[in-house]
Amino acid sequence: MLRNRLRILILTFAACFGALAWAQEKMPEQGAEYAGIAQLDREFPPGSIQSMESSAQVQGRVPQLRSELESEYVKRQNACYKKFFATRCLDQARQSHDSAKNALSRIENEASLFRRQQIAAEKEKSIAEHQAQEAAKVPERAAGAQAQANKAATHERNQLDQAGNQQQRAAKAVQKRQQTQEKIEQRAQERTQAAQQSAENQQKYEEKLRNAERKVEERDKRLAEKAKNSQ
Repeated sequence: MLRNRLRILILTFAACFGALAWAQEKMPEQGAEYAGIAQLDREFPPGSIQSMESSAQVQGRVPQLRSELESEYVKRQNACYKKFFATRCLDQARQSHDSAKNALSRIENEASLFRRQQIAAEKEKSIAEHQAQEAAKVPERAAGAQAQANKAATHERNQLDQAGNQQQRAAKAVQKRQQTQEKIEQRAQERTQAAQQSAENQQKYEEKLRNAERKVEERDKRLAEKAKNSQ
């Protein structure tokens, strides 16, 4: 009697364990609930985002996919808690979630990077075009400024003409006197410098004569001594 009960208990436990194992085998494949992210990953492999249209398309789909990812992850965690092998199920769910999240982040980062680079390139192009336009305007502005300067000079000449030739002659006379005075002072300075130079030359000449006379005296003295010694 006891043996029969023990056999029934063993069979019941085996049947329950088999049912649990069958249920575990029927779990959905990892990542099946993240099909949207897998599809996006296939559409945009690494380095494939090369247009603003693709970047905008990715950035438009990412928020919804991220929301679905987190929602599905919560659902899968709740389902794991009802299973016999809950720890293993949770690990698989986490791995699947992290893998999908990394793929989504990679695509989003590439889209954002391309958009930033494109905006920076367009900004640099706009600055360069603006600088080129400003450079092209420089000759025109210079010509305008020169025209204004010529107009002002003409007006000033007309004003001087209207003031009368007498004032002009007076100004010219003053200028001429100044120039004459400058020439007189310059000539006086030149004469002073010439006199100084002449004095220096005379002094050098006299010094040269004295040196020559001294050398002659020394030579005569040596000859006299030589003649004396030879006697």
